[in-house]
Amino acid sequence: MSSASNMAYEEWKLGLPSTPPRSTLYSLEPVGIGTPLVECLTSYITRLAEAHCVFPGILMHNLMGPFLQQSSVYQGSRESMAVGQAQNTQSFNGTAQKRAGAAVYALECLTLQRSLRFLTLLTWEGAFSAHKLLRRTQTWCPACLEEWRSTGQVIYEPLLWTLQVVTRCIRHHCELYTACPHTECGHSVPWLAWKTLPGHCPSCHQWLGMAISAQNEGDEATLIWQQWVTEQLGNLLALAPTVVVPPPRTRIHEVLRHALQQMGPERPGRHKEFARSLGVVRGTYSTWLSKQDIPQLETLLSMCARWKISLYECLFENVMALTLHSDLGISGPSKYKYQRSVRGSWGTPQVQDALEAILTDDEFPPPSLGAVARRLGCYPASLRQHHREVCNALMERYQIYLQTKKQTDLQQYCEEVKQAARHIASQGKRPNSHQLAKVLKKPGILRAPEIREVWQEVLREFDTHL
Repeated sequence: MSSASNMAYEEWKLGLPSTPPRSTLYSLEPVGIGTPLVECLTSYITRLAEAHCVFPGILMHNLMGPFLQQSSVYQGSRESMAVGQAQNTQSFNGTAQKRAGAAVYALECLTLQRSLRFLTLLTWEGAFSAHKLLRRTQTWCPACLEEWRSTGQVIYEPLLWTLQVVTRCIRHHCELYTACPHTECGHSVPWLAWKTLPGHCPSCHQWLGMAISAQNEGDEATLIWQQWVTEQLGNLLALAPTVVVPPPRTRIHEVLRHALQQMGPERPGRHKEFARSLGVVRGTYSTWLSKQDIPQLETLLSMCARWKISLYECLFENVMALTLHSDLGISGPSKYKYQRSVRGSWGTPQVQDALEAILTDDEFPPPSLGAVARRLGCYPASLRQHHREVCNALMERYQIYLQTKKQTDLQQYCEEVKQAARHIASQGKRPNSHQLAKVLKKPGILRAPEIREVWQEVLREFDTHL
């Protein structure tokens, strides 16, 4: 018998291989999970829409909204996915289940990505007060965006930039931008608009990144405060995927009561002294202890700084093991350079110099008197009382800017309406309000008399050529 008859052949398995589940949308990988610069959810939605070559508004209106309408978990949440007016879209990154939770649920089901909740602050719902937590419009570091584009990295917005308490990029030592830097635009940028593109202004569609030099403006205490705040929050966001049991809402109240006990036995005025050591009034402090509310994030960070503990220790360490060093009368790191100490303190030469420096600065857009007052930590009326002349100059400059901006915007809107109407007319259609509303970025501008006159002019041209 030949040896060929004893040859062993490989075994073939004729059964069908198991097929992994398929996602409705691309299973786009989120950026930076487990790092301080984790991506925010609005950024992920923008990138996901770009990957499908559609606008975010279309993705949410035509897919995410109907999906939630049919789901049993968030049924009836379709309206919460609307971004047509780009109002309150910061809540997609926050702690609210109605928008952040619903958007996470829809996207995780449609992409089969199971870690998208860490692109929001849902993990910290019990620790962070929603009041003054998130910025209503985008802030960004133009140097970061430019660096990412030049090195071929993904363009996105970190969750850290959505927090009101973060105002600087500690990597490039510069203030975060809050409005489009292009002089012909200057608009604030919503976190999510119908036509949002990563790293671009949805109003003028221009690139928001640029190379800038380090800026060490401001007093040293403010710079140190921003460095500490960014590190504390960055560490917390990086730890979110490892948190098994998020801190409950009662955690802050337990820490406050422990700090009060460390001040010694009960005595008259103890609660008032403790509230003063936290930098708040007695009424606010009493509300915290009664478990009706929790401190705002900036106040919580300031308390941790006064107690000389990290934010992580405040939220997760054994409460009874915490040693809270609280020095009465000593304020923590402040957001403002000037603080009211005695009555009439805003009449000092230092404040006058600060106001004159702002007046002579080439900052664009120029700040209003209210914005200047917030920078200095006081009320506009206090500044007008002591520095009427320079305050009038600041208000006059701001009014001139507003008038100029109004005229510039009006000219741009007139040109936009004229081009849109003529484009519709070239297709043989009468450019009525319904047709124009489909192509205009802001259909509401048709109510302005000047714009209606331009529109009517094109209508007359169209009727003449019929």
